Amino acid sequence: MRAIYDYIIYTDGGCECNPGGRGGYGAVIINNNTGEFTDISGGFRSTTNNRMEVMAVIKALEKIKKDTHVQLFSDSQYVIKTMNGMFRKKKNIDLWKKLDKLAVAFEIEWNWVKGHNGNTYNERCDTLCQEAMTLPELEEDEGYMNTDSVPEQSDTVAQSLEKYNMYPDCSDVESYQEKYLVNPICAKLICQFYKQNRKKFQDYVDLRTDGIDFWSRKKKDTIMDIKEYSTDIWDIIVDHFAETKYQMMCIRWCARGLVLGDAIKKVQVDMEVAENCLANKKRNM
Repeated sequence: MRAIYDYIIYTDGGCECNPGGRGGYGAVIINNNTGEFTDISGGFRSTTNNRMEVMAVIKALEKIKKDTHVQLFSDSQYVIKTMNGMFRKKKNIDLWKKLDKLAVAFEIEWNWVKGHNGNTYNERCDTLCQEAMTLPELEEDEGYMNTDSVPEQSDTVAQSLEKYNMYPDCSDVESYQEKYLVNPICAKLICQFYKQNRKKFQDYVDLRTDGIDFWSRKKKDTIMDIKEYSTDIWDIIVDHFAETKYQMMCIRWCARGLVLGDAIKKVQVDMEVAENCLANKKRNM
């Protein structure tokens, strides 16, 4: 007896430092007729979150037979609402054209799944995505590099941003604590964090200050002066976070030694955990 859906697909995509940072996509393809599971992933040198979300769907559909019935899950509202006709296709037109051309060969049910909420296949996709970003050989996202949305950066700005993504020296915890003015547990956790080749969602959750430290109550201008940060780092943080409290959380994690991309990811993870906790609390009321 043939399954209702020939394939069930889960996809995810992301960017280490959005926009313009290293990106990756991951997908889990389940063939309901054979029971076969297939993982696919890939990484790009410079791209955006949204492009990787769309890319994940494209790569997954390219792997399966045409004229089949597909149930697809993504944690990207951007992808699902666009394909369900709720969002207009304003950017990343090169990818949308490719996806539209592919999609006509299938009967696809587009479903949104909440990210990092215990779904086994969504979590697997996230792991594949994160691993892909760390590959030694990364592809060029030509569609991103050729678009007008790519900001032009002077050599000075590019070099300035590059230094914020250089991993700290974590060879000695005590030295790290002294250099970055953090609490002992925080220093230990960050050093453990950077000794891992593959960083997962939980690894970001586990990072903590272990109480008030030197940076906890420092204001933005004070941190910028002490660390001798250029305005470029603040501009990127503001692009990611609209609220001041999250901007400050991010700059403080940078001051504690996290590279810019990881500081942004840490705050995003904390925001997501807080949102899930609040949703669970409301359900239990």
